[in-house]
Amino acid sequence: ADSATNTFYLNELSIGSPFMADLSLSFTLGNLNISDVDQVMENPFAITIHNANLTYLDHSLMHKVFEMAAADEQMTVEAFKQEGLQELDMELANAQQAGDQAAVPVIEALKAFIMSPDKLVIDISPAQPVPAAILMGIQDFTMAVQQLGLSVSTQ
Repeated sequence: ADSATNTFYLNELSIGSPFMADLSLSFTLGNLNISDVDQVMENPFAITIHNANLTYLDHSLMHKVFEMAAADEQMTVEAFKQEGLQELDMELANAQQAGDQAAVPVIEALKAFIMSPDKLVIDISPAQPVPAAILMGIQDFTMAVQQLGLSVSTQ
């Protein structure tokens, strides 16, 4: 934390299990004076996002999640995945119809992850810090890419 600029840095927070997944998170937040908790609690919407990174490495968790979700919907895992892919295809068509090519790689990466859940990297890098409250208003991939500088990749 930098008290002179009210900036909070989380360089890396990792949690993992060799039987499930590894998750790593890092971010930089502004307008956050962690030494004055009352100020933070009075106006949490003043906090800004400078950047964030979430990296997920699957070891078997997603297979279990897909199995449970498919069973809950009384579907096969393959049918459940196809339903998710169809929804993403609709998002892709909407983005292309709106002329938003920036959302296309995000949607394509999510589709690839559904088909082969191995590693997913989500980056947020807005051109300028954005209010954290903006997260509540994100309605689609286009808005996320434009306002947050969202990128998603799989490996």
